[in-house]
Amino acid sequence: MNLMAKNIIRGVTLLFLLLTPFLSVAENDAYEAALTSFEAGDYKGAYTSFRDLAEEGVVDAQYYLGMLYLYGQGVRKSNSRGMEWLKQAAGNGSYQAAVNLGQMYLSGEGVAPNETVAIQWLELADKLAKAQDLEEDCD
Repeated sequence: MNLMAKNIIRGVTLLFLLLTPFLSVAENDAYEAALTSFEAGDYKGAYTSFRDLAEEGVVDAQYYLGMLYLYGQGVRKSNSRGMEWLKQAAGNGSYQAAVNLGQMYLSGEGVAPNETVAIQWLELADKLAKAQDLEEDCD
């Protein structure tokens, strides 16, 4: 690799490292704005913001988006879309999404009851709680 190519790679890497904290701050600001909309009852605004963040991989936004679909807040109610987003959030480390999925499969709320699947989600929730130091939530 010639010197010019090495300098370009170094420059791009440096630029990425310098901009990463700003992207995280902007993402955090967008999440806080979405949460504020949600708490204020502006579910359509929250839906739009959480959807954008969820599609970018923000786990908590994936959880909230799933809940908005399940309850039809700011968006047409859809158990299937809500479940998809909760499963994605749980798979990405959301303890609360895993707990909700387990409870839904136990109760049959929005899905066919399935004790085996419920136990799988609740075991994942337990594993996530331990990994995230949330053990007090598992009692």
